[in-house]
Amino acid sequence: MSSKESKHRMIYNDLYKKIQTGVYKKGDQLPTEFMLVEEYGISRPTVAKALNDLQEEGFIERKVGAGTFVKNTPQGEEDRYLALLVPDIGRNQILEPLYSQIARSCEEEDYTLIWSGSLIGTPQERIHQSFEFCRKYIKQNVAGIFLYPASDIPTETYEEMISLFDNAGIPVQIIYQSLYNFSRTTPYDFCGMDSYAMGYRVGRSLINNGSTHPALCWEEESPLINTLLIKGFEEAARESSLQVSTYQMGLNDNLEEKTDKITGSSTDALFCTSDSLAADFMTELLDREISIPGTIQIAGLGNTRFAKHLKVSLSSLAINMEEIGRMAVDLMRLRLRKPASSPRKMLIDGQFIERESTLC
Repeated sequence: MSSKESKHRMIYNDLYKKIQTGVYKKGDQLPTEFMLVEEYGISRPTVAKALNDLQEEGFIERKVGAGTFVKNTPQGEEDRYLALLVPDIGRNQILEPLYSQIARSCEEEDYTLIWSGSLIGTPQERIHQSFEFCRKYIKQNVAGIFLYPASDIPTETYEEMISLFDNAGIPVQIIYQSLYNFSRTTPYDFCGMDSYAMGYRVGRSLINNGSTHPALCWEEESPLINTLLIKGFEEAARESSLQVSTYQMGLNDNLEEKTDKITGSSTDALFCTSDSLAADFMTELLDREISIPGTIQIAGLGNTRFAKHLKVSLSSLAINMEEIGRMAVDLMRLRLRKPASSPRKMLIDGQFIERESTLC
């Protein structure tokens, strides 16, 4: 390390400590560059470099014609709390390993994770409870928020929650599924699954196994489905000059009627957005003495425990929830280190586990 670099770090560390210990409080004006040059006895470019680093990490802001001011204070040891906000916690068992891994990784990084969420009540009641948690976390001055967007709560509601945290200087990271579809650039950090690649991978496998009329069935309130999953599935079909049929399974839809539509078409492969939905279709098809996978291939998503124990073992797209949890905490550490940096996105691909239901 050169002497110039060590001087720059010396000034940075000294100013950082003064901000952290309250010598310079939030909103206070720092000495001018000229005054710092006089105080430390070094060159102006070295002072400017130290200030630029503090500004890049979000601790100070420089206002033209006014001076340099403290914007945020570093988190002290007593403030090392992160929060997980899940408006439908407990509803999606597939996500439990994700939440547990976030908690373990936070502990490894000497953070305490606070959990919150509600399964009981209408969406409006859960929204009200979530806003109460938002106000609680702001009052506790948590360092950052992991937010999972439940599918039955409007995007505008989450934007309002995030705005509250933004105004309090608390960074928010969206986990598992994006708040927006592929056509919008997210202004928040996001850590989750590469839905496009996953949809493509399943579609490609079904087609390689002989499908010429693949279809996708997604649940009305499935947290696993989004535009990118469908787009990836359709892209795999398009590469083989095939068309994809899509079916939506509503909460009040009749499984037998939906199966009638699928069997009445030329569909020879069906990808469902959950293992449970795939298992339901499989049972209905087998009851009708329709061969799986001879007549129709079936695949699910989640690779749940029962998938390999069905009458015909179910092929399923496995998602490494623990890895998403580890990446989420790593991404939060980067955000806390450099609060002013551009939004980051970290994605994990899935693994398609092929079993009897698709292996023709």
